[in-house]
Amino acid sequence: MRMRTMAAMMGLLACAVATMAFWDKSPAEQRTAIQSITEEALNELYAMKPEAKEYVHRSVGYAVFASKGMKVLVAGGTSGKGMLVERKTGRTTYMEMAQANVGLGFGVQDARLIFVFENQEAINQFGKQGWDFSGQAGVSAAQKGQGANKAGALSFMPGVKVYQFTKNGLTAEITLQGTKFWPDKKLNE
Repeated sequence: MRMRTMAAMMGLLACAVATMAFWDKSPAEQRTAIQSITEEALNELYAMKPEAKEYVHRSVGYAVFASKGMKVLVAGGTSGKGMLVERKTGRTTYMEMAQANVGLGFGVQDARLIFVFENQEAINQFGKQGWDFSGQAGVSAAQKGQGANKAGALSFMPGVKVYQFTKNGLTAEITLQGTKFWPDKKLNE
């Protein structure tokens, strides 16, 4: 038991150090970095799935997150920042995310997560309150034939499709269990 606790503490500490270095910038620098990452992530998505460009441009809005995380033995964590863009108004909301996970593993993750909102209700809720998946067991998306008509996006709740990719390309499954998204008060002042 003591070994697990020590491993969990080491994993969370390593994750905190890695993400602090990534986002250790002034609010203006963070906003610029998030805008740049958003543009790069969308361009990378469009290169992998050219049909996604039209799908995103027809949407009510989208959110792009960059996350970095680490897992050591039985515990790990991921944190990230991103921005929500409402296409009709052009309004941008800067956001944060965090994820905790438990299970055997070891490694570092650098991922991009892109939400595409198909209705105003979903984007309003996400932008004002964020989402918390920590209380839900197994919120995940699987291809299930949905990809062909939504440019490869995975559906996990009504009115919202999502893409996730790492350096290895688009993922076939997205699990958001233990993940929380919320508006970043410092960056939205």
